[in-house]
Amino acid sequence: MQQNIGRVITISALIVGVILAWPGGAERARAAAPPTELSLSVTGEASHPPDAMRASLLVSATASDAAGAQNLVNVRTKSALAALGRIKGVVATTGSYSVYPADRQRKTWLARQSISLGFPASPTAPSAKPVLVVIGQLQDEGLMLESLDGTLQPASASATRDAAIRDAVKTMNQEAAGLAKALGMSVGPIIQIGLNVGGSVSPMIQTLQMGARTASAPVAAPADVIERVSLSAKLQLLPVNH
Repeated sequence: MQQNIGRVITISALIVGVILAWPGGAERARAAAPPTELSLSVTGEASHPPDAMRASLLVSATASDAAGAQNLVNVRTKSALAALGRIKGVVATTGSYSVYPADRQRKTWLARQSISLGFPASPTAPSAKPVLVVIGQLQDEGLMLESLDGTLQPASASATRDAAIRDAVKTMNQEAAGLAKALGMSVGPIIQIGLNVGGSVSPMIQTLQMGARTASAPVAAPADVIERVSLSAKLQLLPVNH
């Protein structure tokens, strides 16, 4: 049995040798071999100074019953929206609303209403100063500033995302070329590609006056906004003399 196996291996080796010895046999053998596939996954990023801002405020009130707490919150919310609406460019909207007992005896009720606002300028821009001043005044009136950060306007966000994609493509080309060279091959066609836009990272303002009894305008010092993307691809590696 072992002799038969040895004969099969020997005959197979001879057949392969004959094929390679034929004119163009080596080229046909390489062509018949399955292509080498390479899978890569990289990230790309780009940054841009913030040219817009967003903030979140919380209106809250307590009363002896649910209706009383709701009425107080409604009055304060309307007043805050009116103050923000007097600033050109501010877009303010209301969010979640809740009313619940603040104690087990249900003698005190708490109502809450969130307000989100956006403004088409960086918090550090001179045009944003009136917005920050009004936020400070609203804090004096009992509203709580929950968040304030710099962000990007749609056109800037799109341009920064495109730059992040170019960065990812550049990185992928470099990695594919480097690996192919190390293997003595060349980069072939792309078989499949996928892109995942991770979204922007908007660092929080470094200093905030949060819920102070006498609040000044919040101090704004936002960092650049970072856009990140993930790029994955499957491509072929070809012999150098392909």
